[in-house]
Amino acid sequence: MSLGTTPETEDLYGSSARLCDDALADNSIFKLLYRFGDEIFPDKFFSDLYDNLGRASIPPRILATVMVLQRLHGLSDREAANAFTFDMRYKYACGGLGYEYPGFVHTVLVDFRSRLAGSDSPTRIFDAILEVVSRAKLVKETRVLDSTPLYDAVATMDTVTLLRRGIRGVYEESVSKKSAYKGVVSQLIEVDRHLPSAKPIINWDDPKERDELINSIAKDASVILDYFESRPTHGELGAALVFLSAIMGQDIEVSADRYVISKRVAKDRIISSVDKDARHGRKSSKSRFDGYKAHIAIDPESEIITAASVTPGNVHDSSVALDLIDEDVKAVYGDNAYGTGELVDQFEQRFIEAHLKAKFPRRIDGLIPKSDFVIDLDKGTVTCPAGITIVIRPKRTRDGGRAVFGKNCKSCHLVSQCTKSKSGRTIQIGPFERQLQQARLRFADPAFRQDYRETRPKVERKLAHLTRRLHGGRRARVRGITKVTADFLLLVAAQNLARIAKLGVSPPKILNVAPL
Repeated sequence: MSLGTTPETEDLYGSSARLCDDALADNSIFKLLYRFGDEIFPDKFFSDLYDNLGRASIPPRILATVMVLQRLHGLSDREAANAFTFDMRYKYACGGLGYEYPGFVHTVLVDFRSRLAGSDSPTRIFDAILEVVSRAKLVKETRVLDSTPLYDAVATMDTVTLLRRGIRGVYEESVSKKSAYKGVVSQLIEVDRHLPSAKPIINWDDPKERDELINSIAKDASVILDYFESRPTHGELGAALVFLSAIMGQDIEVSADRYVISKRVAKDRIISSVDKDARHGRKSSKSRFDGYKAHIAIDPESEIITAASVTPGNVHDSSVALDLIDEDVKAVYGDNAYGTGELVDQFEQRFIEAHLKAKFPRRIDGLIPKSDFVIDLDKGTVTCPAGITIVIRPKRTRDGGRAVFGKNCKSCHLVSQCTKSKSGRTIQIGPFERQLQQARLRFADPAFRQDYRETRPKVERKLAHLTRRLHGGRRARVRGITKVTADFLLLVAAQNLARIAKLGVSPPKILNVAPL
């Protein structure tokens, strides 16, 4: 398929611009795309996706424009294709196309998305709009960080389903053309009982029947893994074995010579055989979800999203923060998810002002928290609320230390309010204790808190814009970290373009923006 091109001249009598130009507001995204779409998304920008021979494709500028509007309005591929065919604003945004300009089937969007994903620059639409932002000089030197859950597009599977899917996956790969182990799995176990997708018929209210089912399925999985442990396998069979082994390791343990479900939840637990990148996540101790986390950094003045990424749901916000910050940033705002001593230290090393809500020690079981103890790092001592001072002992295995009050607690009148340990209270000193102390002192300043409260909430509004639609906003439309990231970056690009239009950026600032 060769590169198609958008018509350069408008239909004299049937142009959509005659209807839309005066009817739409000047700060409409449709009008912005009409005026500067051939500079933001020129057809030649996508020339590497097509061959030099074959029939002409749907012009890439049209497809890129439709995809941006699709993500902004939360449309499916079918709905977006229909919108281009019947909504005059879409044809107007694509270059003032005529009323009778033909539409296309929704699979064209699927094909174009696939071509982008397989190219050397899969995020080029997002990057092109950031280039518009850069040329317009809308972004300053301050960033606000935050994250939000993205629910996965699959059902979370229980242990029985995951194990049976794993066994079925190994069997299917073992009988494939590439395999040298045809018929082996059938000889090892009674594989037919794992092939139906429906759950086994048992009395699920009977604990004994459930335990027996788990034991029998796990035994079959163990037999398969033992057989292939020292044997060579082709890529797909090897991947299926790795998946099955991961499920056994995370969900199953041996108790009294029987396989049982683990009582703990594995840290990096796989929750679906369909989407192997999705994970259990949480935004707080009470707010849990399954899927991914979307991370963004915005400029608080223009509310432009300057960077974005997607991670599995169990990744901590602070571990992604530095990836969202470019070299020119001078100040960063973030809630207590970013208020770790290590991240504060990393910002200080890069001479970035850390306007972070530093984490304070929790009051566990109503006992006196660590914050009530006076920690003097210069003297190397810790003083408890009862006035007892203990020297900090350095740790042998890693940085930091601890203050052990031990026998001093026995005669203390506050011991019942301080600890339940028979050996007395121990205060752990982390390797970044000094950075945390300084961050807490800064946050205690009323002027600092006022600035924080005026600036940081702006990112919440931007996250609300991104997730206001369930389909493709709060809930992912695709599976796998690669596809979810690409889809989210397209949503971010659409929101940025809508914001540029809202700000009324003058034409000279975004003129001739062609990334090639």
